Amino acid sequence: MTKVRQDAWSSKEDEVLAQVVLKHIREGSTQLRAFEEVGSIYSRSAAACGFRWNSFVRKQYKKEIEQAKKQRKKKHQDLYQTRHSIETPEFSFEEIINYLNKLYNEHIDLQNKYESLYASYLKQQEKYKKINREYEEILTFLEKASKIHN
Repeated sequence: MTKVRQDAWSSKEDEVLAQVVLKHIREGSTQLRAFEEVGSIYSRSAAACGFRWNSFVRKQYKKEIEQAKKQRKKKHQDLYQTRHSIETPEFSFEEIINYLNKLYNEHIDLQNKYESLYASYLKQQEKYKKINREYEEILTFLEKASKIHN
C-alpha cells in the first residue's frame, strides 16, 4: 500500500496554484509573487509552490500559459498606445501662474496650521513635564511618609 504524504498537493491546490500563476503572468507580475501568494493561502513556502509548479502543474497548462503571455503583451501594448495617444492640454501662462499662486497660498495656509499646532504641542509638552514633576514629588513625599510611619 502506498503511503500518502501529509503535505501532498491536492488537485484543488494544483488548480489554485495554476490560476494564481496565470493571473500573475497576465498582469505582468512575477511567478515568485504568485508562489508567495499561494504559499500564504496554503501555509507552504514559496519554494515548495515553485517546485510543484515547475515539476508538475506547469506541464498541464502549456496552452493557458501561452494565452496568458499573449494577454499580458496585448495589455502592455494597449497601455503603451493609450499613454502615448493622450493629447497634452494647453494652458495659458496666466492659468499656470494662477494655479501656482493657488498652490503657494495653500502651502502657506498649511505651514501656518503646522506652526500653530506645533506651538500648541510645545505648550502641552510643558504642561506634561510640570505634571510629571509634581507627580514625582508626590511619590517622593509618600515614600518619605511611609518610611516615617513604619
